[in-house]
Amino acid sequence: MKIRMAFALLLLFSLSPTGQAQWSWRNPLPQGNGLFASWFINSNLGYLVGDQRTVMKTTDGGATWTTRLPQVMDVTYRLNGVCFPDLNTGYIINLYKEIYKSDDAGETWQLIHSEPGYDLFGVYFTDPLHGCVVCSEGRILRTSDGGATWIKYDYNTTEDLTAVWFPDSQTGFVAGGGGLILRTTDGGNTWSSQVTGTGYKLTSINFTSPDKGIVCGVAGTLLITVDGGNNWTLKNMGDTVDLYSVSMMNADTVFLTGNAYWGGSMAPPVPYVMRTVDGGNSWSKTVLDNYRTCIFSLHDGNAYLAGYLGYMAKTTDAGASWNILSSCLTSNWISAIDFPTADIGYAVTSYFEYGSEAILKTVNGGDTWSRLPYSDNTIFQTVAFVTADYGCVAGADIYNTLDGGATWLKRYTGRWDLMIRSVCFSNTANATAVGDSGIILSTTNIGQSWTRLTSPTTNTLRVVCFPDENTGYIGGNKALLKSVDGGVTWAEKPMPYDIRAMYFTSPMVGIATGAAMIIRTTDGGNTWSPVTPNNLDAWLYSVHFYDADTGYAAGGIYPNGSGGCVLKTVNGGLTWMKTELPLNGAFYAIHVTPAYKAYVGGDAGFLFGTSNGGITGIREPAVVLSKLVLNTFPNPSPGRVMISYELPECSEVNLQLLDVMGRRIRMNSEPNQQKGIHKIELDTSALKPGVYLVWLKAASRVEARKVVVL
Repeated sequence: MKIRMAFALLLLFSLSPTGQAQWSWRNPLPQGNGLFASWFINSNLGYLVGDQRTVMKTTDGGATWTTRLPQVMDVTYRLNGVCFPDLNTGYIINLYKEIYKSDDAGETWQLIHSEPGYDLFGVYFTDPLHGCVVCSEGRILRTSDGGATWIKYDYNTTEDLTAVWFPDSQTGFVAGGGGLILRTTDGGNTWSSQVTGTGYKLTSINFTSPDKGIVCGVAGTLLITVDGGNNWTLKNMGDTVDLYSVSMMNADTVFLTGNAYWGGSMAPPVPYVMRTVDGGNSWSKTVLDNYRTCIFSLHDGNAYLAGYLGYMAKTTDAGASWNILSSCLTSNWISAIDFPTADIGYAVTSYFEYGSEAILKTVNGGDTWSRLPYSDNTIFQTVAFVTADYGCVAGADIYNTLDGGATWLKRYTGRWDLMIRSVCFSNTANATAVGDSGIILSTTNIGQSWTRLTSPTTNTLRVVCFPDENTGYIGGNKALLKSVDGGVTWAEKPMPYDIRAMYFTSPMVGIATGAAMIIRTTDGGNTWSPVTPNNLDAWLYSVHFYDADTGYAAGGIYPNGSGGCVLKTVNGGLTWMKTELPLNGAFYAIHVTPAYKAYVGGDAGFLFGTSNGGITGIREPAVVLSKLVLNTFPNPSPGRVMISYELPECSEVNLQLLDVMGRRIRMNSEPNQQKGIHKIELDTSALKPGVYLVWLKAASRVEARKVVVL
C-alpha cells in the first residue's frame, strides 16, 4: 500500500469561545490527543473521539476538521466510543462510567447516564432510540428510548466486554476478555455465549451481515465466521502481534490495525495496518510511522485510520494507498523554546522516542514551524539565541550555529551523566551553561568554545538567567548561585527549595518555580516569599516574562495534577491565574515573544500558541507590534557601509559590530533616541576582509544583519 501526505486545509482549534483568550495547537496538527474511536455516516461526514474529551468532526471527507472539547465532560476524560445512528443523533462514552448524547450533529453534548463502578468500552445504536453499551465485568446496558432509561444485563463473567456491533436491529454481537463472544437475536434482551476456541482478550468486532463477521484480539488472535457465530475459524496472525481494531468494507475487503513486537520485549512496538481482499485467506501488511487505535471503513472504498498523537489517514481506493490527514514534526517532548526576535523562534526536544529528536524553527512568529536539518541522534535540554542566526542548543553536548540553524557544529563534548540543562547569553558574545553535578561552563565567542568554571556546588543546576550584562543567577536542586561580574565567578546563596525554573525581570526582582511552588524575591535573591496560588497541583518546569508585570509559568503532572497547565501573572508574580490545556502530560517550556505571543511545549511534542494572552479575565499589557527595521548598504562593503534603522518608538539604542567569534569591534549606545529613521556611516577600511555582524537592540527587540567586508 502507498502512503501519501496531505496536510493542506487542516484547521487549528480554539480551546475557549471565540473572542476570548485562547490557545491553539501548533504541533501535532490539527491536534495531538490520541484518538480511540471513529464513526462515519458517509464518505464526507464523520467523527473521531479520544483523550482529553476530544471530539473531532469532518464534513468534507477529512479535508478540514473542527475539534470540540465539550464542557460538560471533565478535561481528563478519555472518550472510548462514538456512534451516530443518523445525521443529528450521536452518542459518546468515556472510559469512566458516563454516556453522552447530542441531538444537533455534535455541536453540543449532554450527560444522559452514569454507571458508577464500571468502565465503558463500546457503544452501538441501531437507530436514534435503540442502543447498547458494553462495560467492565460483563455488564451490558440497553436503552429503547434514546438513553432516557437503561436496562442492565449482567453476564456471568468477571471479564471486560470490549466491543459491540449490530449488523441489524435484532442481531448483535459482543466481544470481550478471555475469548468471550456473546450473541443476541432479540435486540439485546437476551444474550448467549459462543465457542471461540481462544482464551485471549478480544478487542474489536465487525459484521457486514448477520452471518459474516470478524473479531480480533491480542497475541495475533483473529476469528472469522460466515454463519452468525455458530462456528468461528481461529487464525493466528503472530504471537508477537496485538490487534486493536477491525473494519469490514465488504465480505472480502477487511482491515486490521495493531502493533507488532518483532524486536523482542526491549524494542518499541511496530505499528501497521493489514488488509485482505479475499475474506481473510491472505493478508498484506504495511508498516506505518505511528500507532493506530481505530479504523472505520465504508462500502464505497473509503476508510479512515486514527490513533496516537491525533494521527489520521484516509484511503479512497479500498486501502491500495493512504493519504495522511495530519502532521507531526516530532513526538519527543519539547524541552525549551527561545525567540531572539518577534518573528524568529526555535524549540528543541528531549527523550521519549528515539529517532524523533528535533530542532524546530519558525520564521513567522510561531504561526507555523518546521524541522531544521540535523543528523546526530541526541537530545536537547535547552536552546538560546542571541540573534536570529547566532545561537546554541545543548544536552549532553553543546552545538552552535551562525546561520540560523542551517548548519550545526559540536562545540563541547560532554557526558550523558553530566547533562547541560540551561544556557543563557549575558551579552552578544558571552554565555553561561549549567547542568548536572554542579557543572558551569562559560563562552566568550557565541558558543564556539567553552571553558569549565569552578562551581561552589555539586547539586544539579537546572536554570541560568541574566537580567543584565553583569548580574546572573543559577538555580537548581536546593541551589542558588549569583554572579555580579557577568558570569566569571559565582557565589552560593541559601536556598531550601528545589528550583526547576527561574526568571529575573531586573537584577533585584525574580521568580522561581518547582514542585507545586512559586517563590519571589525583590532583593536580589537574599530572601524569598511564597506566592503559590491555592489551587496549584502541578510541577512548574518553566517560567518566562514579557515585561516586569506580565509573565507565564508552565508544568503539570503532580500527585493530584490532571495534565498540562499554564499560569499567568500581570502584577509581577504576586498573584497567578491558572488554566489547563487538553493534553495527557506536562509542559516543560514556555516563552513569550517580543510581539506578545506565547508558546508552550511539552510531552510528545505537544506545542500550543496564543496571540491574545491565553487566559481570559485579566488585564493584558499594551503591545506595540511595529517592527524594528535594520538595513545595511552597500553589502558587500568595499570600505564604508551605511547602517540605517527605524525605531517604532522612542527607545534606548545599543548598536554593535561583531566579528564571527562574537568579539565586539565597534559599539554605539544612545540612552534615548527618538522614533523614526536613523543612519550611521561606518568606516570598514581598517577591518580584515570577512563576515561581520551588525547587531541592534532597541524597543525591546533585537535585529541583526550580516555584512561582508571586502
